[in-house]
Amino acid sequence: MKKVALEGPINACTDTECLNWRYEAIKQLGNGFTFHNPMDFDCRGKEAQLEQELIHYDTVGIASSDIILVMADKPGWGTAMAVQIAWEQHKTIITVCPSTKPSPWLKNRSNSIFPDLNSACKYIKEILQ
Repeated sequence: MKKVALEGPINACTDTECLNWRYEAIKQLGNGFTFHNPMDFDCRGKEAQLEQELIHYDTVGIASSDIILVMADKPGWGTAMAVQIAWEQHKTIITVCPSTKPSPWLKNRSNSIFPDLNSACKYIKEILQ
């Protein structure tokens, strides 16, 4: 069973911004996958005290995943680092970016870019499962 890492902005984001798309991705992808969800180690407001643990948790999660699903609806340092780490590890990176002009870095590091989560999940289920 393939594992999907759910990477996207968390720092300075609301619960809705952090959780809704991740829950929706898990729902859409269903039982055919396992997940690394960085929100399982939600340390918002405690980043300074837990920075090493946070970085370790996400780095191990990326390394143990087959597919990286990236929500790139807004920039985030952690998301950018996750994409770079995944790219260096030759992971499959599927990006959701509603912008019609995504960053050249994002385009270069992503295997595929979709304008919405539904399209990205459909691709993962139909092509990558």
